[in-house]
Amino acid sequence: MPSPTTVPRPLWIEPRPKTTSPFRPSERSANSSDTATNTAIQEHFNALFQPYVETIKAVEEITLDEWLRAAIWWAIQGRAALMRAQASGGSNFVPGEEEDFFSADGGQGVTDLGKAWWICHEIIDQDDFKIMAHDPRVKTTPRGALLDQYRCVLRYLRPYKQRLEAALLGGTGLASLLDIDRSLWVSYPPVTAYDAAILDDQRLAAWSIPLAYGDTDDLFCYGSEFVHVTLFAQEEYSLAHTFPCMLSIVRTRSSWQTLGVIASQTPLVHTTIQSDRKQGPTWKSIEWDVSRLSMLVKLRHGLLLEVKFAEDNFKHIWEMVNHLVLADKDMVAGEDEEIVFDDAIKSCHYINHDKPIEFPAKPIGQCRVRLLKKTGTVTTGPNSRRAHRGLRLFISTPPHMKKMHQVSHTLGNSTPVLYTLLDAGDGSPGLFLQIFEDGQMRSVFLYFDHPESRTLLHSLLVDIVPSPGETSPKTYPITSYVILERQPRESGGQGARHLEFGESLASVIEQAHEPDTTINPYGKTILSESLRVVVESDWGSITDRINIGPGQLAIGLSVLDNTILHLHRLPQEDLTMTIARGLASSDLEAKVSDVLEAVQHKPTIRRIKFESLPDLQKFQESITGFKVIFDTVATHFYISRRRKLISTMKHWDANITRIQVVQRGTKIQIVAFFHQFRLWKCVSFGVKNMDEFERLDQRGEWGVRIKEAKYAAPVADPEVSWYGFVCLDEMEYPTEHDDMVVMFGQPTG
Repeated sequence: MPSPTTVPRPLWIEPRPKTTSPFRPSERSANSSDTATNTAIQEHFNALFQPYVETIKAVEEITLDEWLRAAIWWAIQGRAALMRAQASGGSNFVPGEEEDFFSADGGQGVTDLGKAWWICHEIIDQDDFKIMAHDPRVKTTPRGALLDQYRCVLRYLRPYKQRLEAALLGGTGLASLLDIDRSLWVSYPPVTAYDAAILDDQRLAAWSIPLAYGDTDDLFCYGSEFVHVTLFAQEEYSLAHTFPCMLSIVRTRSSWQTLGVIASQTPLVHTTIQSDRKQGPTWKSIEWDVSRLSMLVKLRHGLLLEVKFAEDNFKHIWEMVNHLVLADKDMVAGEDEEIVFDDAIKSCHYINHDKPIEFPAKPIGQCRVRLLKKTGTVTTGPNSRRAHRGLRLFISTPPHMKKMHQVSHTLGNSTPVLYTLLDAGDGSPGLFLQIFEDGQMRSVFLYFDHPESRTLLHSLLVDIVPSPGETSPKTYPITSYVILERQPRESGGQGARHLEFGESLASVIEQAHEPDTTINPYGKTILSESLRVVVESDWGSITDRINIGPGQLAIGLSVLDNTILHLHRLPQEDLTMTIARGLASSDLEAKVSDVLEAVQHKPTIRRIKFESLPDLQKFQESITGFKVIFDTVATHFYISRRRKLISTMKHWDANITRIQVVQRGTKIQIVAFFHQFRLWKCVSFGVKNMDEFERLDQRGEWGVRIKEAKYAAPVADPEVSWYGFVCLDEMEYPTEHDDMVVMFGQPTG
């Protein structure tokens, strides 16, 4: 079907050319054996229907499109009437059968089919309309779609020609039935221009066919039902009349979206139900009223369209629409989802007996694959932000199949994503996924037309593709990346190792611009929806998102190895991992699941060893927002405290201490990490312009005395998980005022 921008509007509204006799016999071949029969049928139909042609307007004003709509309308009406008659046992008007038809439904059905036959052969088949119908420019227009449906009607009516002949010429008395409706046009009440604009929604009219009879080369028709519609508002405003219309469920062969088109016989009503709320009414917004056998369609400006069904059609339509709503819900991103991948792939194949029942067992080509990122809302004080809550993989069979199959898989954060990169026999790049859900393992092969598509999908599973407003990954080679339980206080002790990566690459992605300080005074590393560390190894990856509030990230520095950085993390739900099958042992796969479970429910430590000190400092700045402007090891760190009531000083001395000076904007802090200091593992305090500093030189060493340094005494409880770590963004209120002396063996920077 065409898009709205490609529709040449003049062809749609082109009026019917004037003719001297719109009901002249069509030119037939002199050699045709059924010329006499056709002429007799035409004469009978002319007598039946010609008086009703101009009931709504002059024949010269009736366009080809209106005649096409009328032919489709009466063909569907007649077919429905005959089906009712056959179901009730009153008629068997079926091609090839000889039974008569005297029931009201049977007689009306034959009459309605006769209307369609007469319009097709006596009106549309005229030379002037033929020229318009065969204009190649109409193929991709709404008129072209109507002509396709007209051809469906012709094919349907062809087997009924003999029965129509018998009905008209065989003395069955069709014309003598008094209650037969011979009108060609449905009479609609007048409406205001405002109501007309609401009923005929032009946003989708150009690419949704108003009336559908059957399948064409471009369209699938899943059924058409006659309905009565009423326009009203919640404020009790409503039109006094109902409008006979038709609801057609259709889908183009090039689209995955199913449409519900509500249209009248004339162009008065044309409303399309689809999936995009920006374009108009959606399947999701439909409300049902079982007691009234109706559904409510939400239109613009708070107006509603009540669509009333016949009792025997209501359940069928309800089931069909319910299926469409579920399919639409899976295919369309929800309020907490974002589509990050959308492509038609070369083929898809589920391989084991635990495949979804909604999907075929054989390989299916040209499937649609969507990857959607799920988020949740996290609130910290007055600020709310989105947090990663997993992925959803949607797969649909191609649109050129009339019966579409769709399946949706949730890739949660509690289990790793198992994958294998491979190539098909013909060289097509492939991705094999194993997804554990509902107690079963789903195994699916996805083959792509281009390597770039596979690379993109795999990168999105890892979450290393920057979103709009994010920086390109900053990559740091690392020697190891370890997830630990919290460290005990004992010297040299370490928590149990949950998981360890060897030599890998650590990539940091963050938001590109600093936030508004009136909303977020902490910089772009706190309250960030973007900040994450992606560690990739030969057997898989870990994506450690640092989506934190103030005071939730603490760092620790090694005194003896200046390339080791520790991060203290509170329980988090947004850490994800991938495993390359065949490159990781089964024991490792089990361990990864345990790690994901542990990370979600208790504090853990990240131990990262870099190849160089500059890499550590740049990485530290990326995740904390504080630039390292000084970093070395001091030979002595003294704390002097004046005793109360006496004039002597109390001293504490730490021999080996890692000192960093860090800065963010105008905020400068000193952090110190001690080796075998009996009081604390670390301390941090801010430095201001008013603080007093004194340079010291003694016994070949130099140093700095900070007078009356103001700091908060660090936590001294080794049972507290953040023992031995400092938080840079949220310092505690200083309660201590002591002199501090830092001594270095040789002059440094």
